[in-house]
Amino acid sequence: MSDNINIYMPAEVSRILADRARNLRLQYRMRQVTLAEKSGVPAISIRRFESTGMISLSSLLKIAGALNCLDNFLELFPPHEAGTMAELEKLEGKKSRKRGTL
Repeated sequence: MSDNINIYMPAEVSRILADRARNLRLQYRMRQVTLAEKSGVPAISIRRFESTGMISLSSLLKIAGALNCLDNFLELFPPHEAGTMAELEKLEGKKSRKRGTL
């Protein structure tokens, strides 16, 4: 985990992502219609995303792919890394659950 503490609300993160996607699209000199064609996401969804920040995850991933940013999503939810030998042994011995219940 990072020592930096940033507190964002989900709506703020959505808005930031929408602004970044729009800016990147404009850097590529791409119209919303062109991004829609490249990504397979309807232009109306792209318009709504850029104005409100609201979009489905699958559409967001398609847009990220069209803007050459899909790999950045792999940085989300990084696996826990052991800091000590005891933690490593604990992780190695732990069986992963198949369901969300205990």
